[in-house]
Amino acid sequence: MIEVAGVVFGCQWGEDGHVRPWPLRVRLGDMGPETTVDEMLEGRGHTMMLPSQLVELVCELQPRAGEVELCGEAPVAVVDGLLARGYRVKFARA
Repeated sequence: MIEVAGVVFGCQWGEDGHVRPWPLRVRLGDMGPETTVDEMLEGRGHTMMLPSQLVELVCELQPRAGEVELCGEAPVAVVDGLLARGYRVKFARA
């Protein structure tokens, strides 16, 4: 089981001054109280998931294989599962 603190889409200012979308971001860790998956997606805590469950959640939220940014230390099973489904994986600090 791994701790998942958030799965979010968003945007940020680009270097050229225009708003740019960021890839789907998965924050790993135990931020806040332990909650349900729905509450975690609303930003009200973290949830415990199997690596395969996290891969399935990402696929449901972003059905077209694209870029996924993993923030924190991701288990190899999560990275391998996303790569096997055609996603590009980036790593960032939590």
